[in-house]
Amino acid sequence: MRTHDLTRHAAIILASASIETAKTLAALDLGADDVLFPTFSGSEIAHRIATQLEHKRVNDHLRAMVQEGFKAAVTDPLTGLYNRRYAMTHLCHQFQRATQGQTDLALFVLDLDFFKRVNDIYGHAAGDQVLRRVAKLLQHVTRASDMVARFGGEEFLVVLPDASAEIAGNIAERVCTMIRRLKIEPNLIEITASIGVSLRYNAAQTHVHLTAQELLKQADRALYRAKAMGRDRVSYFAEQAA
Repeated sequence: MRTHDLTRHAAIILASASIETAKTLAALDLGADDVLFPTFSGSEIAHRIATQLEHKRVNDHLRAMVQEGFKAAVTDPLTGLYNRRYAMTHLCHQFQRATQGQTDLALFVLDLDFFKRVNDIYGHAAGDQVLRRVAKLLQHVTRASDMVARFGGEEFLVVLPDASAEIAGNIAERVCTMIRRLKIEPNLIEITASIGVSLRYNAAQTHVHLTAQELLKQADRALYRAKAMGRDRVSYFAEQAA
């Protein structure tokens, strides 16, 4: 039972027909919380069961507090996406995995165009609504294996493991198009995004030693290029390297 998610933290109380020390110790070693013997009175059995249930209640509460603390440490409170700190840890892990396995890895950085104008014209509450709506869109468009994070302000990061240039490009282009079509309530705000895409396989093609941080810098450069070209578009670092 301890190996299954649904019963791992259950209170396990065994009833034994006989008092055998070896079997009792074996049961406790295997994860039982208590063993009831036929010599126990009804009140003692009730007390032991109540004690184990109280222990479970306290442990469940402590476990929930730990999980909530972890969630608060790695997520952005406004959008519910992962935060920058977790995103960098995840990116480094995926980069190491891709390097060791010689698999594809892509990422893109997204920045909302002229976002300051939204705050200035409609107020910060409207700006927050825009960020939440874009966050939901990113979660909807990306794959289950992708990691989406709010990287800071109006900037988002998406890490795409095992994604070829075609897959990463299709997702980035679709995101850009869908953001352009948004009309965000209650003011029907329209906004666009600029996206910079970088790919780990560029390093193998150009014989350049690449790190996760440098891969991120490549995406930033591609993003700046998208901004310089007029915004509301996707730019690829591969285009710059060619």
